[in-house]
Amino acid sequence: MSKHDEEQGLLAPPEAPKPTLCKGFRFLILTLSCLLAFGGYFVYDLCSCLEKTLKEEIGIDDVSYSLLYVVYSWTNCVAVLFGGPLIDKTSNRFAALIFSSACLIGQVILATGAQFKVFPVMLAGRILFGIGLGNLTVVQNTITTVFFKGRELAVAFGITLTMSRAGSVLNFFISPWLNRMMGYRFVFWLGTGLCGLSWLAAAVYYRLETQAEAAGAMTSGKRRSRSVKCSDLKTFPVNYWLLSVVCALFYSNIFCIHAVIVEMLESLFGMDETLAGIVASTVYFVSIPANLATGCVVDKIGHRAHILLGAVVLMIPIDLVLGLTRLTPVVTLIFMGVCYSLVASTLWTGISLLVEERTVGTAMSISTSIQMVGVGSCNLLVGVIVKATSYTGVMYFFTGIAGAAALLVVVINFFDRSTGRLNKYIAGKKTDAPSPAAETPVPPPATQGLGAEDLLPPLPANMPPPLTTSYEVGAGGYQATDSINAEQPPKSAL
Repeated sequence: MSKHDEEQGLLAPPEAPKPTLCKGFRFLILTLSCLLAFGGYFVYDLCSCLEKTLKEEIGIDDVSYSLLYVVYSWTNCVAVLFGGPLIDKTSNRFAALIFSSACLIGQVILATGAQFKVFPVMLAGRILFGIGLGNLTVVQNTITTVFFKGRELAVAFGITLTMSRAGSVLNFFISPWLNRMMGYRFVFWLGTGLCGLSWLAAAVYYRLETQAEAAGAMTSGKRRSRSVKCSDLKTFPVNYWLLSVVCALFYSNIFCIHAVIVEMLESLFGMDETLAGIVASTVYFVSIPANLATGCVVDKIGHRAHILLGAVVLMIPIDLVLGLTRLTPVVTLIFMGVCYSLVASTLWTGISLLVEERTVGTAMSISTSIQMVGVGSCNLLVGVIVKATSYTGVMYFFTGIAGAAALLVVVINFFDRSTGRLNKYIAGKKTDAPSPAAETPVPPPATQGLGAEDLLPPLPANMPPPLTTSYEVGAGGYQATDSINAEQPPKSAL
């Protein structure tokens, strides 16, 4: 390459390779991400295990009890809309520390209200707790996408959900027993301690992500090319919005059932509080191994929208059998746990594949906001339906929700036929489904002013010199002779 070409910058030297994070470091990050919401999920379902006790000790009815879940969900509707852009504009570590602090402080207020039997104080603590936990879920999803996109993405999502929901399993197993032995106040303060554990995980993650960014292995939101704008919402495809509505419908089915499941099992199946709590943990207990298995399957074969359709459709007979028959609920809840795992491994990873990486936090927050609108509304309706009819009427209501979700997933599969972002992604064959940015054609490099020697690749050093053909006149006419075109030493002037 000539000196003139260098001055014009026609052929820039290659950039230094970006450092990569080893698998051990990435899974250490994943472990901390799992712990971010462990304490929060323990506390979220805590009220379900203590429903009867709270109604008796604090003096609240079914509708007032449902407010403990309604204020959590409706607060999240607004809070996560600010949390997602905050993540995209700052960093995962900053958001994790802020929102885990909100969880911890909110739970302290909630436990204080329970200690002195002041229901409005409990609601205030639940609101702040909801602001923290809802956004921590968005932080978890964003961390998983940043560190695992194109590499075990569905498995990482499955592990995150598994370990987080282990907090729910622990709650359903031990809270009814601890309530009987130590009292409901002790259980609330135990939840506060577990929220403190999650805060410590956020502090350690802050340190590790700082080191990864200093090494150049990742880029935080504040150093990206530009901030997320409202106009970016126009780049979100139709299937993103449909998936968000399906998210609201499906999780309303799961979460709202678990808000009343302990008392429902006592009412419909005659169980005592301790046994009902253990049986209620079946969905989340089954999801622990199922999340890992479904994550591996989705990473291997793709077909997210197809798998999602099967899981959502299966919820229709599950709701009917649970509400209309007296078949042992453990069997029904096992199938519900499998559906829960399938949806988690397909829906959230599908959302991350439909949008650009720089807007993942915003996309996750909007989906979570829509989800919380559905969950909050359904919690309030469940309280009204239980008071007006019975738990059988509640299960009819959930059956209708499952049917609506199934219809929307059919539409999602129809739209995905033209893009294949959800159903054609197979790990190992593609590093990622095409994003809107990836579909923009890249212009060819400029070659004007370059010589042939600059455009052709250099010959290997050990390649023999080329042959040249010369023609001489012989007895039989022209004869071709090949000779090696080697450089001859210059003749001496002497």
